[in-house]
Amino acid sequence: MNKVKVNGNIVALITPMDKSGKIDKFSLKNLIDYHCNNKTNALLITGTTGEFFTLDHEERKQLLLWTLKFNKGRLPIIVGIGSSSTQKAIKIMKHFQHYDISSYLSITPYYICPNQQGIYQHFKTISEHINVPQLIYNNPKRSGCDILPKTVIKLSKISNIIGIKETTYDINRIKLIKNMTSNFSILNGNDDNILPFMLSGGSGVISVLSNIATNEVSLLIKLIINKEYQKAKIIFNNLLPLCKMLTSIAPNPVPIKWICKEVGLISSDNTRLPLTKLTNNKKNILRNVVLKANLDVFK
Repeated sequence: MNKVKVNGNIVALITPMDKSGKIDKFSLKNLIDYHCNNKTNALLITGTTGEFFTLDHEERKQLLLWTLKFNKGRLPIIVGIGSSSTQKAIKIMKHFQHYDISSYLSITPYYICPNQQGIYQHFKTISEHINVPQLIYNNPKRSGCDILPKTVIKLSKISNIIGIKETTYDINRIKLIKNMTSNFSILNGNDDNILPFMLSGGSGVISVLSNIATNEVSLLIKLIINKEYQKAKIIFNNLLPLCKMLTSIAPNPVPIKWICKEVGLISSDNTRLPLTKLTNNKKNILRNVVLKANLDVFK
């Protein structure tokens, strides 16, 4: 398999839900049209921001079918697969691999905390059973285990493992992975780290912020690639307070869903338990930070 590099601005798409808690397909269409008509490079569904942890198998399938229908082939679609069981991950992926998707995003086996050999064998075994390219997802804070650079480099030699979403702030490991891999995508998972991450060799970002600031994030990446660092720094510094607020004021995706509702992209900011809505005080704090960012979506 020839590796296709994934790069640029990839939105970690929220899963809109109506007031009864069901997936809101009309808001989903509105979101997808927004990204297709602006500067998003790809859609990631059923990731952490997409609340994969509350969706059952049939809901994941329906979400993918609606996404394919509304997208109409305009943007590549990446599907997040969250499972701590290797065999369960393979079963889920096999079910979806016949649909028109670009790649899977597969997180480390959370809660189990396997060693590096276990992590390597997990992703290697998955790669042997599917024919869709795989992005590995390193999120030690959420999963409880960390894919070390030596393991990433080893996994990069497998033909259908095409990249990594990296959520640590260790810039040295980004440089090491960049120098020791070939045609391997290195994607940032923290919006508040886009600038230093990209300057260290990153290929792009899987972004929460892009749900409502896709043009700004795309411009930031473009400026970095074009080595217009001063302009990039201005944009990054302007977005930084909002980036930090999206994960500090409440668990992701609660804040970003509320903003999407406020700007009219979705009809409701509903999430499922154990996630709960923002208090009025937190809404006011977040609203002020959003307004100061002066986003295109408000213009």
